[in-house]
Amino acid sequence: MRKWIGIFIILVGVVGLGFAAQSFTSVNSSQYWGKTAMPKLTAALDANFAQVNTQAIISKTGTTNVLTSADYGKHVLISTNAAVAITLPANGAAVGTVIEVSIIGNDSCAPVISAATTDTLIGPNDVDLKSVTWATGHRINATAKFWSDGSFWHVQNLGGTTMTYTD
Repeated sequence: MRKWIGIFIILVGVVGLGFAAQSFTSVNSSQYWGKTAMPKLTAALDANFAQVNTQAIISKTGTTNVLTSADYGKHVLISTNAAVAITLPANGAAVGTVIEVSIIGNDSCAPVISAATTDTLIGPNDVDLKSVTWATGHRINATAKFWSDGSFWHVQNLGGTTMTYTD
């Protein structure tokens, strides 16, 4: 009995792999599905992929940068070789609104990122952060994602560097 189950699983896997390979190479999915569901799904996935890949990138070189609602959905690149203050937009952005910040300067770029309203930035195990930054030796390619829950900004450290949280 186990032998037949194993053979069945292998056959299903081989047939499934062949079907998947053919379905990706075919424009006309109706020959596999008999319906037009596949093109609709493909169009939806293509639209989402295009949206992700068109994220605007903006560069900031000043030592004081106040972000606004115009920066929602953008990836902000900081390339100042000095201390730089970055203020997030006012709290209350729509749920899921994202702003990413990356340091592309050298290690002397010393950003301090804070919420517009003091003590409302939410980080790991802390609901009232004043700001976040990266220490010397942790700034090159440092990246943070800030996202809104509708009331406050949350921070996630994405760059593989050690983030410092100020309470």
